[in-house]
Amino acid sequence: MSTSIFSRPLAEETVTSPLRLAALYKSLLGSRWKSLADAVAQLSAMNIKVNKTRLQLAVQVSAFPQVILDLFKGVGLRDFHARRLVKAKAEHGLAALEDRAGRLDPTGLTGPQIIAALCDEGGAEPHRRVTTRTNPLGLASAYLDGTQKGRWESTREAAKALGISHRLICEALAIAKLPEELKACFTEKTLTRSTGKQLLELERIKGKDLLRKAALEARAAVPRLTEKALMARLAGVHTDGVELKVKRASGRLVIEFHCDADADKLDQKMHWLAFWAQRALAEVR
Repeated sequence: MSTSIFSRPLAEETVTSPLRLAALYKSLLGSRWKSLADAVAQLSAMNIKVNKTRLQLAVQVSAFPQVILDLFKGVGLRDFHARRLVKAKAEHGLAALEDRAGRLDPTGLTGPQIIAALCDEGGAEPHRRVTTRTNPLGLASAYLDGTQKGRWESTREAAKALGISHRLICEALAIAKLPEELKACFTEKTLTRSTGKQLLELERIKGKDLLRKAALEARAAVPRLTEKALMARLAGVHTDGVELKVKRASGRLVIEFHCDADADKLDQKMHWLAFWAQRALAEVR
């Protein structure tokens, strides 16, 4: 066989599809190569990058009953799905997967949702409880749970499956990575997307260590700080001597920032003016 039959489009299509890769291997087994290792070496020489583990996975999944493989005709079966199918076979048995596949309608389902249904994990049901109104910590938890259960393997795939924007998931994951001492100052209800984004900005300005220290001091305050006072303490601007007012006048939004004209601290207070202006705008939207 001449290597010229492997045009670039054909090679790319072959290496991205486990079933096509397995079909190629089987069609030339005995004539072109004698083993998996031999096939990998010859394919590599033709600039088709395939390792032995991936080729072995492709061959394994290609042996699955057709009723299972047919479920992926619409979405396309990829390596991620193949790995999950092989794992599901070990956990549930091939007979159970085949039985569930025979009763499953894949219409409208993503690849991860099909896998979840085959593994009897409730399919897409958990996705319906996640919306654009879900708080950041809840959304981050849902994403990590779906990743662990094989519903998706990336934030973009999760966004598509959940029907929300990719940015929302990325923001939620970033907020979830804030210091534990800081998150403990809020409840899931009060740690909204808007507040979380402001905390991320504070972390960028002050750094994790200073913000963690400020959070510990704020939690120890007696009486318990209100949300506005808490944000002020975290920002390093104490409410005494500082006042922020937002009002509308003549169809315009007016933000008034009042502080003591203390020469030693005035520069610091002005440094946080932009932060407080952003918070005010977030509250009136």
